[in-house]
Amino acid sequence: MTTSGRSDDDLLLAALGEALDANRPSDALLAAGKEAFDWRDADGELARLTYDSLLDSGAVLARRAAGSSARSLSFDSPTLTLEVEVGPSHVAGQVVPSQAAQVVLQTTAHDDRETAVDADGYFTIARGAHGPSAGDELVRIRCSTATGTVVTDWVRI
Repeated sequence: MTTSGRSDDDLLLAALGEALDANRPSDALLAAGKEAFDWRDADGELARLTYDSLLDSGAVLARRAAGSSARSLSFDSPTLTLEVEVGPSHVAGQVVPSQAAQVVLQTTAHDDRETAVDADGYFTIARGAHGPSAGDELVRIRCSTATGTVVTDWVRI
């Protein structure tokens, strides 16, 4: 069948094209995806997110009751664990087991910050002073030790 000289197939394709355009991701989301892909590290061992206090309703209630805005994250890999606390002005954490390491907080904005881990495995990194507001910064942590490099999942803080 045709309508106004156009076939049903043409009308269907036009409707599909409009639907796809309506669901197109934003330019910022596309850029973040490309950045994440560009930053992949075939040599780094992935540390998966195993705990996020934002997903733990008990932790959220306790944090609110205590007046704390800190968020707790845990990342596990076969060789080490990163216990991380995200505050409004800093990211602090511990490498377990403690060992000499360099920790880099990587962002999609290429505003990377690096620090050495102390003898007990602790580190603190200041968040960008002019960076995005809380919840809008996409980051990952790269931890380099004498035995290799561990890279966390990307997480929005």
